[in-house]
Amino acid sequence: MSCVNGINEFTISNLFNVDFIVKPSLSRFFQISTLIVECIIPFGILHSKTRKYTIITLLLFHSYLSLSVFADFSAMALFLLIGCTIDFKQNNIPQKLVNSLQLYLIFIIIAVVGYHLLHFSKIEDIRHRFIQGLLFNIGFFGFIYTYFKNTPVKTFSFKKEYFIPLFSISILISLWTLKSYIGLGNAGNLTMFSNLVTEKSRNNHLLIDTKKTKLFDFEEDNVHIVFINNPFIKENFNGFKIPVAEFRFLVNYWSRKFNKPIPCTLIYKGKKEHFEDIRKSPFTETKWWYKYLSFRKIQTSSPNRCRW
Repeated sequence: MSCVNGINEFTISNLFNVDFIVKPSLSRFFQISTLIVECIIPFGILHSKTRKYTIITLLLFHSYLSLSVFADFSAMALFLLIGCTIDFKQNNIPQKLVNSLQLYLIFIIIAVVGYHLLHFSKIEDIRHRFIQGLLFNIGFFGFIYTYFKNTPVKTFSFKKEYFIPLFSISILISLWTLKSYIGLGNAGNLTMFSNLVTEKSRNNHLLIDTKKTKLFDFEEDNVHIVFINNPFIKENFNGFKIPVAEFRFLVNYWSRKFNKPIPCTLIYKGKKEHFEDIRKSPFTETKWWYKYLSFRKIQTSSPNRCRW
């Protein structure tokens, strides 16, 4: 819910140049609308008669997201969604479509370069991502309009030989996406729920009770970082909990990456400990597969803020 509020407040405030606050009733509307767009509407891609309109709806949704901090995510969505309509056996590509694609790529470059140049301007930092999204959307909409005007949506016929690869891909993506719900991570899981916490004592999911779906307890075995200091560690861990598996991986990485001591005070299993250099502590001991357990730090108080 915090992500719903944060994204809409940021985007609407920039669009109308006002301080916009999402009220609880409107927040609930945005939550339900997002679930419908993300979880129900995509089924329209399965049928040729609804595929075009479904993809356009999803692209409009992603164009809105690109006005916050997700222009790169929208670019990937365009690539994947257009791929659902392309006839890869087509020999001739309209020149208008080629020109539109080239223009789209130019605006991507302008959006990326322009974002970094904005740091040298007098424009407030908070508006930089919004301006990047506007630049991106010029090329984004131009290409979408030209594409659907000049390209008929391909009607695909399902063949038996498609079943195994499609089924395998669906299972692999589902397993990766669902890892947060079974306790194997709370980040990088290809879902909208970037701030999902699966501690058995807490559940911050709108629809699924993660206390009941959890199979692994990595988040229960965590350290509470009281204080950690190193100018090279950009992320703030002070006051947060972090699963021991993730912490061991990070400490091992820091010990190889940095050559200066990293003072750290933490609480582990109810015992407060201080290390003059965490790189020389037992927490450097890690296992190779810990790097595949992608965990974010855990807030010690609610509500859990959006960390997109």
